[in-house]
Amino acid sequence: MIPGPDLILACPRCGMLVRRQTLLSGNTLGAIYWTDGKCEAPMLPDLPDLVRCRGCGGFYWLAEAKVEGTLEPDLGPGSVPEAWLRAPVVQHPTVTDYLDALSSGVTIDPQKERHLRLRLWWAINDLVRHDAASEVPLEYREAAADNLRRLFDLLDEDEPEERVMKAEAARELGDFQEALRLLDHVPEQVRPAAEVVRALAQQGVTRVAELRPRR
Repeated sequence: MIPGPDLILACPRCGMLVRRQTLLSGNTLGAIYWTDGKCEAPMLPDLPDLVRCRGCGGFYWLAEAKVEGTLEPDLGPGSVPEAWLRAPVVQHPTVTDYLDALSSGVTIDPQKERHLRLRLWWAINDLVRHDAASEVPLEYREAAADNLRRLFDLLDEDEPEERVMKAEAARELGDFQEALRLLDHVPEQVRPAAEVVRALAQQGVTRVAELRPRR
């Protein structure tokens, strides 16, 4: 992994500055793949796309924020504004942040809504992803199910990868018959993932699981 310069971005509403990391290159060596589509790769960090501003509390897409400048790692003291150095590094939204963003209307087109709902799915699964004995907190369970049902409707079963994701959403919702229906006659390129999801559905398992065994 080779990091690039940090971007200094300004909130479109209040102008508060944040720092967003960039990457010049990365790879998926040592990555862990999950049935919900998430890839955890130590050499390819997953960078956030949306942020809740610490200044005004609103949400905005980082791609739509004004770029104030770039912060190179080897710049010496006094070479950039002090405000750039004080700017907090953006972090992924929390489960609550995603829920608030979706209810705030920050997303207005289906593609962005799908992206946020996918990220919310991952964020909720992150609460239990690495601990087989843990459970999703009670306060998030209804929201998690509502999110999966909406994401299910947004995914296109005519697209092979999205069809498998719809099946995974159905499985995690406990609709095993629908999951198995979607996994019938899938193309070769998604068959390995489909078979893992199929086996879990046949076992009546609703928990997120590793897609590929670790080596």
